[in-house]
Amino acid sequence: MNATEGTTVIGKSVKILGDLSGSEDLLLDGELQGTIQLPGTRLTIGASARCRASILAHDVIVYGKLEGDIRAKGRVELRNACMVQGSIFAGSFSMEDGAAFRGNIDPSRSEEPLPASVEATPAATGPTPLPLRPVSHLPAALAAVAARPVGGSPEASEEPIAGVGLFSEK
Repeated sequence: MNATEGTTVIGKSVKILGDLSGSEDLLLDGELQGTIQLPGTRLTIGASARCRASILAHDVIVYGKLEGDIRAKGRVELRNACMVQGSIFAGSFSMEDGAAFRGNIDPSRSEEPLPASVEATPAATGPTPLPLRPVSHLPAALAAVAARPVGGSPEASEEPIAGVGLFSEK
């Protein structure tokens, strides 16, 4: 993981809070919280990096830790020992043995811009949460549990609900 000529390097001791944009390749080895927009270039998140950001770049290579979404028209590579949590929208994806990934991959959305709410927020907090589904889709027994008020009387909380229990009765 060496920086090539024309690559900007952000060292291990540098901490950035906010937006980062540019038009040349970037090697990030420090800490960043916010957004990174490098639409026609390559972003390399180094082994020492801690990054909590929404990313837009042509190619993204991750060696370090990343929490946030990646949008890449080109390729996303997760290298050995990296840790990534978030959604990846990329034209091409590869993951080495030993890399840790928790999230979603969707190649069909790789060319979409970053959502406006993320672009306007300097401190992006990571992956977009999934929408909540209404309780009506749950089986009746689970819907009854979900509908119970929290912190009710002890008598009400000990009332059994049909079909819900730790042990099945025989």
